[in-house]
Amino acid sequence: MLVLITYDVNTQTPEGRKRLRQVSKACQDYGQRVQNSVFECEIDAGKFLKVKDRLVRLIKPELDSLRFYNLGSKGQSKIEHIGAKPAFDVNDPLIVQCATPMIARSTSDHKSAGTFAPYYSAYIIEFCYKGRLDIVFRE
Repeated sequence: MLVLITYDVNTQTPEGRKRLRQVSKACQDYGQRVQNSVFECEIDAGKFLKVKDRLVRLIKPELDSLRFYNLGSKGQSKIEHIGAKPAFDVNDPLIVQCATPMIARSTSDHKSAGTFAPYYSAYIIEFCYKGRLDIVFRE
């Protein structure tokens, strides 16, 4: 199901600015930013409960606010985008091209003991780990 998460965090104090970063990071773990404080999350009911619980524990309800819009399984069809920064559909294939692989300098960086082995950026690996991207490496 597609869930739209919006938030407003009071940033008048250093603690508030820290909460804002934490709320933003939590939302990034489940979806993509489409506006400054708005995230589209393609998640199942279990993940929705997890992110909601995580966000509720992060905010101060007397200062901050959260809104959740459940757009359902056909939520993408209800979205009309006009202007800059179009979002991508997380269910569509995503192609990433690596210009140059980095070189692992020690055996702890890669499984190939005693050799220099190519590895790819943490950003791409993070996408793969979260199940958003299947990576095919070609020489």
